[in-house]
Amino acid sequence: MYPHSVSYFNGLVGGPRRGHEHLLDSNIAWGQDLLYLKKWMDVNPHARPMHVASFGWIDPKLAGIDYVLPPVGPGSVSDPSVLPLREFGPLPGWNAIDVNHLHGTPLGAADGEGSWFHPVRIGGGYAYFRRFEPVAMAGYSIYVYQITIDEANRVRMELGLPPIERAE
Repeated sequence: MYPHSVSYFNGLVGGPRRGHEHLLDSNIAWGQDLLYLKKWMDVNPHARPMHVASFGWIDPKLAGIDYVLPPVGPGSVSDPSVLPLREFGPLPGWNAIDVNHLHGTPLGAADGEGSWFHPVRIGGGYAYFRRFEPVAMAGYSIYVYQITIDEANRVRMELGLPPIERAE
């Protein structure tokens, strides 16, 4: 499995692609796959702008990744007065989400400006990405998603959010 030994899981549990269903946190990710995400982005320059929620203490900018944070999803802890419903995700676009954020980690994500953003304090975090199929993986700890407006609206309906209107 080298160089992916941190996120290695044996075949009995589904291998490294399914390891996050059994263990999370530092058992899978320390930010080690950010360099693989950068490499993937270099090969796929059309995947811009990229929204990244990375787990660990490494800001993706240190790996040369230009990014912004993805929009948080609605959740039971969200207060509609804190964030307008139209700003909750999912929204169309490219996203790279660490497996820990897919499972609702309470830990923050680097915001690219030297601070840490705690998505579950504002809304439901990034667990809504589990409703989509990833188009790629960076290593075994970061899933890449391309969400279309139709896919975003399908999940927004499931979450009770207003649809996104198409630009004319």
